[in-house]
Amino acid sequence: MKNSIRIKLFIVLTFFTCMIVGLSWILNTKYLETYYLEKKEELLIQYGKEIEKSFKNNVEDISDELGRIENTLGGSIIILSADGENLYRTSFQGRGGNGFGKMGMGIPLSNKGMEEILAGKKVLETFEHPKFKVKFLVHAFAFEGNNILILETSIGAIKESVEIAKKFHIYVVFIALSVGIILALWFSKRFTKPIVELNRVAKFMAMLDFSKKYKVQGQDEIGQLGQTMNYLSDQLDATILELNTANEKLREDIEKERKIDLMRKKFISSVSHELKTPIALIQGYAEGLSENVAEDEDSKNFYCEVIMDEAEKMGKMVKDLLALSKLESGNTTLRMEPFLMDELIEKVYKKYGSFLFCVDLIT
Repeated sequence: MKNSIRIKLFIVLTFFTCMIVGLSWILNTKYLETYYLEKKEELLIQYGKEIEKSFKNNVEDISDELGRIENTLGGSIIILSADGENLYRTSFQGRGGNGFGKMGMGIPLSNKGMEEILAGKKVLETFEHPKFKVKFLVHAFAFEGNNILILETSIGAIKESVEIAKKFHIYVVFIALSVGIILALWFSKRFTKPIVELNRVAKFMAMLDFSKKYKVQGQDEIGQLGQTMNYLSDQLDATILELNTANEKLREDIEKERKIDLMRKKFISSVSHELKTPIALIQGYAEGLSENVAEDEDSKNFYCEVIMDEAEKMGKMVKDLLALSKLESGNTTLRMEPFLMDELIEKVYKKYGSFLFCVDLIT
């Protein structure tokens, strides 16, 4: 189990889950506040453009739009004329505009920021309330005849939201890790199950048991591998069956060849034994003729007939040996022809009848 692919896959999936959750935690704790602040800045700039576009020197015409932006923004809006008169200021309590009411003109801007506005620049800065020590994000610029638009929203709310998000993310991390580990365990088991089954079938194939087949459940790479293994199992089964059949036939051929070889040895021994008698007769009668043992013509003719008869017998044996050699080489084609059985019996009887008669007398 130490090298199990299921355990390895589970460890890898769990590692990636922890890595993703950890990365999410780092991004949330390190960069969420910065990202949130940038979005607030973009939102202030966007609302500033909307107010600048819709303002036509009459605040009453856009009061509803200003109220909507204030509530959406969660901050305050101040519009000053060129001579410093309040054309519009957030009226509800607790907002930034009211909080700065005792600061000169009640403008939540630094001196440097005011100078840049008067110089025709757009200002985006962070301003800290001198009394409550609360930071505000302020966007201000001059528009429509040197009127000044100031939008501000509390950064404290951003920090509070970020802290809440961080605390909530702890639960998210715990849930994500729990679900990730459970899914990793389930997926690793499900993914490796067909591989384990393929390994089981392969083990049976290694023991030459081809009865086990893989149950194909899909057309993915594992399913195709299972189909290939089933095909391989069938082919090996058929091939081994053919080899066994061929092996049995080979054994039969070897046994047949062994018997033929034994018969050949017996035949050669018999032929050698049979050749001794005619050779001795031929040699004896030939010596008799050469030494003029047979003086009359009849005796000579008898000697010659014996020699010729024995030579004919030897010729027949040689022909039989040649015929046997041809049969063994496979170059002779046997041809079946009808023959009379009584003629064969009569021929054999004439050839060996006297010999059998002598044997009967002896026994």
